[in-house]
Amino acid sequence: MILACTISLIFGTYSCSNDFDLVDKWKDIPVVYGLLSAADDVHYVRVEKAFLDDNTSAFDIAQIADSLYYDDAAVTLIRKSNDSRYTMTKVDGNLEGFMRDEGVFANVPNYLYKLQFPVNDSLVPGEVYQLEINRGDELSLVTAEALILDHVSVKQPQEGTALGMEFGNQTAFQWRFEKENAIFFDIYIDFYYNEIAGGVEELKSFRWMVENNISNDDFVPVLTYKFDNESFYSAIANNIPVSTGEVREFEYMEFGVRAGGQEIYNYIQVNQVNTGITGSQLLPNYTNMSEGYGIFSSTNSAFNTVFLNAATLDSLENGIFTRNLNFQ
Repeated sequence: MILACTISLIFGTYSCSNDFDLVDKWKDIPVVYGLLSAADDVHYVRVEKAFLDDNTSAFDIAQIADSLYYDDAAVTLIRKSNDSRYTMTKVDGNLEGFMRDEGVFANVPNYLYKLQFPVNDSLVPGEVYQLEINRGDELSLVTAEALILDHVSVKQPQEGTALGMEFGNQTAFQWRFEKENAIFFDIYIDFYYNEIAGGVEELKSFRWMVENNISNDDFVPVLTYKFDNESFYSAIANNIPVSTGEVREFEYMEFGVRAGGQEIYNYIQVNQVNTGITGSQLLPNYTNMSEGYGIFSSTNSAFNTVFLNAATLDSLENGIFTRNLNFQ
């Protein structure tokens, strides 16, 4: 059996599964994931390999870090319009603040390939970039291309607004994307609050995914999504435990939007085809790599920081969904 890492959307997080169960004779199978954003200053790509051994359990091999990574892979990012080439550096993601979860695969070390552009240089929205991986040992180059998405902005609610989110009403979420190269959008709210327990104060947060995979097939530069305010309070209740003495204080929220490229959209669509009662037992697997498995694509994101007005804070404290959370 072959094990490999598969991408878990929402963007940039990774989980592991045994989706690939091949019976062919052994061959080198690269597994690559990279989501580039023009909003980021530093970019990371994961490059690993699938593996097969007739004499050893794949789950045992998965715990051997040397079996997951190429020894001397050279990873390069290329701007296609002018052939500018940028060499990515092998780093330990655990030391970069990207800890790998414990599970089937060894999590130490956690190798990634990192690129920080030189001064006065950066990813250019609207340009096509190619990822090129040289695995050595006279193996063929592994390549993929992605169009870098343009910037997205949140229009409503406006930055710094004190929102009124009364029961029975709706809240409008509006964002702008002026180019046609974003295929779909996710919108979310990050809710931040202080929790005080035993004299210790801690800033906590949770993310509520308001809606996923909002398509823009006809390309409208300004999109609006409205949600019932009751769902907002319900999300809070579902993500914060009932108080057993803890005191909570609301701090702020971030209304965020993330744009996704064509390759991510294809991945989602392909894997949704075979779900449900009529789906096959094995899911299809989309990849845009020239060889192996994985996704190389682009995202972009933006958010506005907002607050709550006095009436909404009162609803947070005393409303039917959240009155047991001890907001004060």
